[in-house]
Amino acid sequence: MSERDEDEENPLNNGEMRDEDEEEVVPRTRWQRFKDFMSFLKDYQTSKDVSIKDRRLGYIYKISFVVILLYLIIVVFLINKQYLDIEKVNGDIYVTLIGSARSTGDNEYVWDITEENPWGHETVSAFVPSKVIITKKQTYGLCVDPLLYCETDDDCDPIDLPNVIEGNHCQDTSEGTKGCGSWKWCPPENNDTSVIYYLEGASHQILWARWKVEFDMVGSTTKDTYSTDDIELYPGPNSNAWEVNDITLLTGSNFSDITDKGAVIQVSVVVLCVANPFEDCNTHMQARRLDEVDGGGYSIQYAHYYREGDTLYRDLYHMKGVRFLFDSLGVYIGISLYKIVLQISSALGLLIAASAITDGVMLSLLKEKSHFRMLKVKESQDFNEDD
Repeated sequence: MSERDEDEENPLNNGEMRDEDEEEVVPRTRWQRFKDFMSFLKDYQTSKDVSIKDRRLGYIYKISFVVILLYLIIVVFLINKQYLDIEKVNGDIYVTLIGSARSTGDNEYVWDITEENPWGHETVSAFVPSKVIITKKQTYGLCVDPLLYCETDDDCDPIDLPNVIEGNHCQDTSEGTKGCGSWKWCPPENNDTSVIYYLEGASHQILWARWKVEFDMVGSTTKDTYSTDDIELYPGPNSNAWEVNDITLLTGSNFSDITDKGAVIQVSVVVLCVANPFEDCNTHMQARRLDEVDGGGYSIQYAHYYREGDTLYRDLYHMKGVRFLFDSLGVYIGISLYKIVLQISSALGLLIAASAITDGVMLSLLKEKSHFRMLKVKESQDFNEDD
């Protein structure tokens, strides 16, 4: 009998051979799957220093390092000075206008501070008139208003401005235009009935400022000039007084250029203190125009009322000039150890970026990137014990 016949006759032998060839599949437990998922905890990656003799990579690294170093030195430390602590505070200020001006013409007249500012002394602002338009002996009644321009009687409708426009009458004004009749002080300001005075010497009047600033964060100190009576005229060091024309020139405008319309100027007195054994402080002034150069300028009106018999009159003073708004700012600068440590730490982090840039070029852009990757990345054998 042949071996094939024996195998066919003995089915037990055939079953045993099939069991040995086939492996039994055992399902994995949740714990085993969890261990496979957490296997990354068993890996540790460390840096490997490889000296690669390639001038391209050498140039890229050195240039990147130098550019980052120059940025840190020039931009961070020299220009932005991010190693300093700066405290800014708003202070108090007191302004006094000194001097007088005079109007020219047939009736020369001296305008002192009281007449230039009849509403009284202001502490943080000052008004310097350059042009005065006076309209005398006005009485309250019905007259043509040039500001209510019209062309026909239909343009003067009392419904549009009740209690202002009186009747549908468009009349000629003394200035050659037309206007509606209205209740107001008559005659209105115009070239025929008003007198214009230009004030000479107004540009040489002096604005004297005294201030007080208190620092309490970076430095604990106070700078107070309220008690001083000394006037340090600009352009001297640490000036506290300025001629009107000097301030307007700092805004880019000559005083004579704004005589007819006036202007509004903000003046900031800056007290800059630097932390040192002497706590030196320097004072300088900054000025800028708040109004538009081509705008309407600035003017103030006030009136003097009086009676002659039973009739009430008033003299209207329309003053155009420069309105100065003053404020004070204190700046205290000190060296901060905290910021020095912070900037040095940031600098070290940025310098490491030179290596990252070079590695990125080496492993991604150069044609030998696969060879460089073999040199830089090496995987060790598995030292984990069997779980």
